[in-house]
Amino acid sequence: MKTAYIYYHHCILSMLFLFSFSIKTEALNYNITFTGNQPLSSVEVQNLTKGTKITVPSGDVLVLVDVLSGVNQPVGTENDIAIYPNPMQEKATVSFFAPKTGTVQLNVFGVDGRNVTSVNSPLLAGYNSFQLSLAPGAYILKVNGDGYSYAQRVISKGSGIEKPFLSFISHQKATNSQPNKSKSNVTSMQYSAGDQILYRGISGNNSTVVTDKLTESKTINFNFVECKDADDNHYSVVTIGTQTWMVENLKTTKYRNGESIPSPAGPWNQLTTGAQTAYDNNAANA
Repeated sequence: MKTAYIYYHHCILSMLFLFSFSIKTEALNYNITFTGNQPLSSVEVQNLTKGTKITVPSGDVLVLVDVLSGVNQPVGTENDIAIYPNPMQEKATVSFFAPKTGTVQLNVFGVDGRNVTSVNSPLLAGYNSFQLSLAPGAYILKVNGDGYSYAQRVISKGSGIEKPFLSFISHQKATNSQPNKSKSNVTSMQYSAGDQILYRGISGNNSTVVTDKLTESKTINFNFVECKDADDNHYSVVTIGTQTWMVENLKTTKYRNGESIPSPAGPWNQLTTGAQTAYDNNAANA
């Protein structure tokens, strides 16, 4: 009876381990691009769930990353780096674009953050390929060059590997028909499934807010509408259904016809004309 109980206990533990491992290997990478009915100056991105904020410059791709091991890393787009096959058996080919000639550091991390194998190699600008061999498990491959960096998840299902290794295979020069990756910039931000994301697109003086919970890579389109008062204060807007609303409180001191809005001459509940004041009658809140 005791033997049966121990066997049952080990089965439960094994199932829990496999379940937790499968969760860890389902990391998310979402590529977010931005467009608008006016040229974008930048996009302010807030992860409302985590309380973090970054600014994405005009033309950049935002990559929302759920890191497997907690290793904080920048991530390239899917066209910058490729690992095939992935999942791999015992060996895979790693190919990535180096926008300039220089020394490149490749590191492979386990799910516990341990550095499994690495190589430091001088590489020519263009597409460079390495052979990768790993024991069974889930990993993060990280590439760091001069002014660029990529990362990709790797799953190995092979066996019989005594020692993980990375070795250089080949180099291919970029041609005019191939994209110039040095002009492709990526901004990364940590994200977990279910996080609420707020995007504030900025075009000159105009700004528009969009909120989202992501389930896939997508393009966020901003519909910019000029919203300003008689004092030339500009306000962010948000579209809810078919209506466009101001995101901020009105802070004008003038009516639309340019006339000044007076300060209250008495208690608010006794006024018979319009009036304006700063919150709590404190000019610092204006």
